[in-house]
Amino acid sequence: RKHIDPHLAQLWLHSLACALATQLLAERLAPKLADQGFSCGMVHDCGKLALLCALGQRYEKLLDAAPLSALPLCALEAAELGLDHAEAGKWLTQSWALPKLFVDAAWLHHQPEEVLADVDEHGGLMHLLALGNILAHEVLAEPLDGPALARRRFLLDRMDLSFHQVEKLKETVGQRLAERRELFSLDEEDAVAPCGGALLRAGRVLSQVIGGMVAGRGAAEASAS
Repeated sequence: RKHIDPHLAQLWLHSLACALATQLLAERLAPKLADQGFSCGMVHDCGKLALLCALGQRYEKLLDAAPLSALPLCALEAAELGLDHAEAGKWLTQSWALPKLFVDAAWLHHQPEEVLADVDEHGGLMHLLALGNILAHEVLAEPLDGPALARRRFLLDRMDLSFHQVEKLKETVGQRLAERRELFSLDEEDAVAPCGGALLRAGRVLSQVIGGMVAGRGAAEASAS
């Protein structure tokens, strides 16, 4: 896929944000895991790469529809494709014979908090990655679904992080995103002003919602007349 593909650019931007957030969390809470945390963040959504390459426009349409749905992306993927991107990432990393650390990073980052506590075999790194993934979405002003919000509360309580600490960490992630954007051929607008880009995406979603409401009302009025 071409590097200018907006879906691919957004995926790399989120992966880099997740890598930075996980690394920063590890630096604070488990410094020996910081480098591994960065690597896991870069790998964690490789299942989305696989689905984009294998399914093309079919998966693009699903990604575009996800912000309008009340369901988490993983649930939409499972319903439409028969598997979600976490499972696809597990299969991909296993087929490449990558270390189990990366297999688990791809597979476990969306697991419920009660499951995550039982399957983290890497000194707490999967917990750091799960929170790093959530904070990356926040840095990019992307909405969190209900399960992600519950997982966020659990992980913050577990790590005993204050509101101020989390906000400072997200600010640092944004700064480091701007510094590293050229490594991934990301546009300056995408990397330096992620919130602005997210607001534009939100505006497009809102326009779609309003357009659907207007069309529905018009059809109802026409039917009534």
